[in-house]
Amino acid sequence: MTQIDSGLSRRIGRRLAPVLLLLLSSVVAVGMAEALVRVADPHARDHALPGGFFTIDGTLGWRQLPNHIVTHRTRYFAVTYATDAWGYRNVTRSDRKRPGQTRVLLFGDSQVFGWGVPQGLRFSDLLEARHPELEVWNHGVMGYGLDQQLLDYEQWGNEWNPDAVVLFATAATLRRMDTGYIYRKHKPRFVLDRSGALQLVVPPPNATTWTTIAYRALSHCTNLGSCSASTPLLLGSRK
Repeated sequence: MTQIDSGLSRRIGRRLAPVLLLLLSSVVAVGMAEALVRVADPHARDHALPGGFFTIDGTLGWRQLPNHIVTHRTRYFAVTYATDAWGYRNVTRSDRKRPGQTRVLLFGDSQVFGWGVPQGLRFSDLLEARHPELEVWNHGVMGYGLDQQLLDYEQWGNEWNPDAVVLFATAATLRRMDTGYIYRKHKPRFVLDRSGALQLVVPPPNATTWTTIAYRALSHCTNLGSCSASTPLLLGSRK
């Protein structure tokens, strides 16, 4: 019995050895490539976020991690991003509105989120500071298309009882609507069926699972790029 177990262990070991060697080689190769890039071009990652800032979402494609703090360092700035319990870069809010207060939900991409802009200096923060009667909830998410902004609002927006909802339409957010895969991640998209009706195509579950695994391992390599000039789009108002 001992000889059989020993022989089986050796066979299993011989089969696993190449797999383990391949995994080890891949880790070493990625590490060497990362080190080479940092030495040869230390600013190559100026347009990439710090790793581990996002989580994969089966409907929206990705979301920012809730209750997460990370410092974004580039040659241009060093800014700390902090998210709330919903994953938005927002101050802690009360669901109950004060009398006479107008609540605005602001959805967008990098420019609304405030790429490289300290908390309190984004245009949403300045607008709120200048007009105390306004409560501007900043729900910007890096890399979002206009379709993801709309879905994000539909998923959670009514829970916050807004008086007005604003989406930010840009050349970049409109372009992102044309694809179901961007920034090495799957995303939802709207398409027209044969009858001309609008249909929502969500990321395939299997692809989302593999994207989650790959992103957790290589999230520090994800480049979300930058956005172009933005134009606000008023989605609706309850007043």
